[in-house]
Amino acid sequence: MYTPIWVLILAIIGVFFYFKKRNTEEGSEEDNFSPEENWTRAEWYKANVMRKSPNLENHLKDERDMIGAMELDMIRLRERYKHDPKKQSEIAKDWFNFARSVDKVKSASEMLDVDAEDDAFESFINKTKEPHTIIQEIAKRVEKLLGDEAKIMTVRERIEKQQQIANNILKEESDKEKK
Repeated sequence: MYTPIWVLILAIIGVFFYFKKRNTEEGSEEDNFSPEENWTRAEWYKANVMRKSPNLENHLKDERDMIGAMELDMIRLRERYKHDPKKQSEIAKDWFNFARSVDKVKSASEMLDVDAEDDAFESFINKTKEPHTIIQEIAKRVEKLLGDEAKIMTVRERIEKQQQIANNILKEESDKEKK
């Protein structure tokens, strides 16, 4: 019996889209982890951020402060919502995503330190856009849940003040060059 090739190709394409749709309906990979597994995975990223980096010890203080403050906040939230499994799962996912994002920023900083290319800083900016956004959004959620008790708020405000000071210095320098 002869089966035309175009029928086989259509069948293969149909099966491909069927499995693709089924996998997207099941949720993302992160949804398949229990809160305990997300906490364990977050601890691995936290340990990686805290690991010494010989050339960048002075430059990684912010990342280490962020991860330490967020860990305390997440422990407080986990304890506060220990009887709400859905909230526990959300908190664990946020802790994992926060720790992973801080680790990505640290890794990008390390790469910037050794990268000799002309566009190294531009590459750093591109690599850290998404992690910085994730860090900020999770920090806002935690601050909203904890209010004034949030430790991350203190660290975030300090970092924002440092950035403002740096921006003011750069602006003053560019104004001097224009004159």
